[in-house]
Amino acid sequence: MVNDLSSEHRNKDVDEGRRIVIRPAKPLDAPTVSRLMYYSDPKLALYLFAEPEGVVVRVLHDLFQVPNHVFSYTQAFVAEYNDKVVGSIFGFCGRRRKSLGFAMIYKIGFRWFKIVRFRRVPHMIRALIDFGRVYLPVSDEDYYLYFLAVMPRFRGQGIGRQLMKFAEFQARSRGLRRIVLDVEIDNKRARHLYERLGYRVSEVVTDLEFYRRSGIKGAIRMVKTINQRKK
Repeated sequence: MVNDLSSEHRNKDVDEGRRIVIRPAKPLDAPTVSRLMYYSDPKLALYLFAEPEGVVVRVLHDLFQVPNHVFSYTQAFVAEYNDKVVGSIFGFCGRRRKSLGFAMIYKIGFRWFKIVRFRRVPHMIRALIDFGRVYLPVSDEDYYLYFLAVMPRFRGQGIGRQLMKFAEFQARSRGLRRIVLDVEIDNKRARHLYERLGYRVSEVVTDLEFYRRSGIKGAIRMVKTINQRKK
């Protein structure tokens, strides 16, 4: 899910004369981006991996460095300030959803048993099934966004918005029709941000079992049309 972590109060960590640079992520970005991935939705991360924060971040660090799957650097862009990564966002074209999903099996495969403790695997399988209860499908014409986060020190300075605009450019350049994302029901601040950026609520999904086990009420699917379908 995508959660905006920006603050309403602007600080002076980013000098007005310096520019934020947004670029494709690299494997060497793993130490920072793995923590940003955790920041994007701590409750979901802790439920999925059933491990303390430090272990979850280490797992994400290892997964990030493997190419071409949903947790990979190949799906991410980072915001850089003074040569340091301060924010990140992940996205994929809807037509790649199946190949990215299969890659979690055939690209990572037995790596799971090195990255994740074996006794946690049954829980993760159940958690993924639970997540599927509130996850809406993505069409071939969609660009799906997730794992948006900014480092705490740099929040409230428009970096999240810049990442979102960059993602929108990526979707437009691919000729895709919509950008879609999911936000936790309780995250009203994020929802308001995306509404200001032109996103609209298309559906709200809840599931009692998912809520009971994860503490997450459900997801709001938000959509922005960027290219009209040709008649």
